[in-house]
Amino acid sequence: MGGEGEEFLFGTWAQGPLPTITVNSSCTEAIQTRTLLHEVLEAINDLYGIGLQEEQICALETGLADTLGRNPEFALALVNGLRVR
Repeated sequence: MGGEGEEFLFGTWAQGPLPTITVNSSCTEAIQTRTLLHEVLEAINDLYGIGLQEEQICALETGLADTLGRNPEFALALVNGLRVR
């Protein structure tokens, strides 16, 4: 990613033939985490035909990252409540 003459990318989402999210490993852990969240939102948007624009996905990423980052116990409760048993 990001070779000479290429646009620097934090991450990508590709739908097929095998759905794949790629995150640039040269980024900091914090940026990698936010990028993964962003690309998951992109994938949900595409797979479910929601029709969000990039600005809307960025706003959701920012809001979720801020909410989860400031409330780790809430984030853990969500994860624990959604676990497949």
